[in-house]
Amino acid sequence: MQNLLSASQVENFTTRGKYADGGNLYLQVQVQKKGRVTRSWVFRYMAADGRRREKGLGSCADVSLAEARSKAAACREMVRDDLDPIEELQRQSKAFRQVAALAFKETQAGPSKRSRQELKSDHTRTVVLDAALECFGLLPHPEVTIAVVAERAGVSKGGIQYHFPSRRDLLREAVNRLFERRLQAYRSDLDNVPYGTAVTDYIIDKHWKHLSEPEFRIYQELLLASRSNPELRRLLVHRYKAFMREWNHLSLTSFGWNQADPEVGILGSIAQYLMDGMAYGWSAGQLNLGEVGPLLDFVKSLMRQGMRSSSTSQIVHPVTESS
Repeated sequence: MQNLLSASQVENFTTRGKYADGGNLYLQVQVQKKGRVTRSWVFRYMAADGRRREKGLGSCADVSLAEARSKAAACREMVRDDLDPIEELQRQSKAFRQVAALAFKETQAGPSKRSRQELKSDHTRTVVLDAALECFGLLPHPEVTIAVVAERAGVSKGGIQYHFPSRRDLLREAVNRLFERRLQAYRSDLDNVPYGTAVTDYIIDKHWKHLSEPEFRIYQELLLASRSNPELRRLLVHRYKAFMREWNHLSLTSFGWNQADPEVGILGSIAQYLMDGMAYGWSAGQLNLGEVGPLLDFVKSLMRQGMRSSSTSQIVHPVTESS
């Protein structure tokens, strides 16, 4: 049960204790010296390693009941994704501070006046992440050490650890880089649909091509490794969900593919998993060229059906949808 507390109850509790609102959200009441009462929000949960943990969500003076429920919902989603809310929010806060600091620095210096050293640092970071992905595609996951990546990237171990202090940091950012490369390819596809072409047919053909490229093969290798690595599995699950949200947003805004529509969503999922299976079969030599064409035609027919079913589907000039 959820939403057990009312706003008036929150304001009037004066006895020390924790009061459940449901959904792992608690109102924590404490009595300080001289009888001063303080109230705050706490999210209680079981971490993946079995520990019981509590994440503070702020004082009731700053965070309303509605806001606390929203924060608790976000924490519950993290737990469902096998992420620890305390660690994940610390990571997000650190990343936000880094981005904010960089933005402030660029504002002061002007974006066109970035130093040669800063540009070199960005280039080194990209080179290291791309080298790490190559290693993950070629070697068993445990063998991809900072030393191995350093050798492939042509960078010293110290140079890598300046950007990525631990192997865990390197792995997390390499996975982010992998999914961003896949999104960049999709954005490029959407920006370059030939005039008069059925957009879904074009996207399916391009997507099939991408499934034979390094990004998907690296993803396959990481998926296999994640079967015996819970931390890697949690990382891939969390990042994949964010990747699909962005993919679906691009599809909706570019050509009206509404994955949120139940019928459209089912058709899209069938198309996606069929093509993923085709990619596995192709890489294993179980699918020949003569079988690919009819299967892709079937996928295209599913996508066309989804476009006809979607209430938001639209024709976007200069592309067209065949009937």
